[in-house]
Amino acid sequence: MPPSSILLLEADPAEADRIGEILRNAGHSVDVVADRAALVDQAPAHALLIIDLPGAGADTAAPDAGDLVHELRSIPSAAPLPVLCVAQTRDVDERVRLLEAGADDVIVRPYDARELEARVDALSLRFQRSGGAVPAPIPPAPATRQHQVIAFFGAKGGVGTTTMAVNVALGLAERQPGRVALIDLAAPLGQVPTHLDLRPRHRIGDLLAYPDEDGVREAAERYADQVDVFCLPDDPEEADRLTTAEVSRALASLRNVYLYTVVDAGATLSARALAVLGDADRIVLATLPEIPSLRALVAVEQVLGERHLGERVLHVVNHLFAHEPLRRSDIEETLGTAVALELPYHDLLFARAVNEGIPVVRAAPRSEPAERLGLLASILAGTAEPGAAPEPPRRRFGLRRRARD
Repeated sequence: MPPSSILLLEADPAEADRIGEILRNAGHSVDVVADRAALVDQAPAHALLIIDLPGAGADTAAPDAGDLVHELRSIPSAAPLPVLCVAQTRDVDERVRLLEAGADDVIVRPYDARELEARVDALSLRFQRSGGAVPAPIPPAPATRQHQVIAFFGAKGGVGTTTMAVNVALGLAERQPGRVALIDLAAPLGQVPTHLDLRPRHRIGDLLAYPDEDGVREAAERYADQVDVFCLPDDPEEADRLTTAEVSRALASLRNVYLYTVVDAGATLSARALAVLGDADRIVLATLPEIPSLRALVAVEQVLGERHLGERVLHVVNHLFAHEPLRRSDIEETLGTAVALELPYHDLLFARAVNEGIPVVRAAPRSEPAERLGLLASILAGTAEPGAAPEPPRRRFGLRRRARD
């Protein structure tokens, strides 16, 4: 790992000495400041910032680390710098608030030297590989680009297809507001409204009844003035009665109106799901790095291959757990094709996003999960190449041989 020039904000001299010694022994150069004014003044001359401030509850007269990070993000010379914050407690709300304020990573007190080294190295490497700055925006799609239907499908249930579809739709809409549709076709119980904290007034039936452009937009639920959302009926039995012909009609209507139509197609390989995948221009197949998901993925690949849909497929591996048996290379060897992208494990952001109805790309846009989801949107928009992101480090079990059986 190349050394970094680190600026540490630490008011406790003993703690400053401890942290400084750890990082200098790892090959980094470390400067220490004791107040926020000095940090803001000296930040542009460094490659990484570490902020260790007491929380708001510890001293209500002084702004806390979240306020300082928010201030740094408003200063052009300091905004691009990666920031590691030290959380004073294990409280989830404190960590999430720091991430939402703009911190790139959070380490929880108490921590040992190895964890601090690993966090600093990972953050430094991530920013060096990305050019060391704020995630690049998705360039506007060329005016000549054909309207596209992008379907997200899970090799099995619980692999994160809804999370991906929702966040990618928002990522695409950042540069194409009003030209992106998100449709929930994960019958019978679609979860797109939950992820967006929506209470829909209209349903897909309204879209089918009035398929012209005015009718289509009237049938949508507008989210954040950027994405038009189309939801399944509340009644699971009614949702399950959607026919393949109705699904194809709905997608054709959306394709005529929107530049991108993002579909949450669920994880059940029904006739309706096959109709969605057959109508899609790009198919994002999501899987977990585990044996059951890989076996299900191989079965889905076989079905799509029989229908000559294999060239439309993009593979994404979602790391939902801290310890997983398979690596990207295991999956690629089994499939005989490349994985386009991996979504990193995070113990807080995804669960918080679903429970609060605020997608990761909006709640913590500088976090690594948000950056990867933004990169996925860029790949699908044709402005980035698959495989651009490095494979994240992780511990694994000894099941590699089994994956190739």
